[in-house]
Amino acid sequence: MLTRIRNANRALLPVVDVPYSKIKENIAGILKREGYIHDFAMEGKMPKIIKMRLKYQGKKSVIEGLLRISTPGLRRYVGSTDIPRVRGGLGVSVLSTSEGVMTGTQARKKNIGGELLCLCPASVNSQFQFLPRSKWKSKASRSSSRAPKAN
Repeated sequence: MLTRIRNANRALLPVVDVPYSKIKENIAGILKREGYIHDFAMEGKMPKIIKMRLKYQGKKSVIEGLLRISTPGLRRYVGSTDIPRVRGGLGVSVLSTSEGVMTGTQARKKNIGGELLCLCPASVNSQFQFLPRSKWKSKASRSSSRAPKAN
């Protein structure tokens, strides 16, 4: 599934078809909820297919790369305190837990760990707005606030 999405993004395809499974449906739901794809739908009888409409900003994909972490040959499990933050919170980590497939932030809030399925870093320019440079704090103001007060 992840490789099909990566290949479709590189080819700038609007829609990608993926064979159906429950875990793929849950991952597609997370990608939609987090704003990485427009929409997804299940089509057909058995075998079902998941059709996902990908999201682009101009000619650049919103998804900058899906990284498969846990593989069939080497499963990767993380505790609730070891769940990675993707790009300092700008991306999403997807976990399979005892309570279902969820994002890393949801798992941290529920204080549960699980199998780390994939990481989805966001395209920094496409999805998030940052403060203008004039609003940034200068190094001098940060270092003076951290310095211990002299008596």
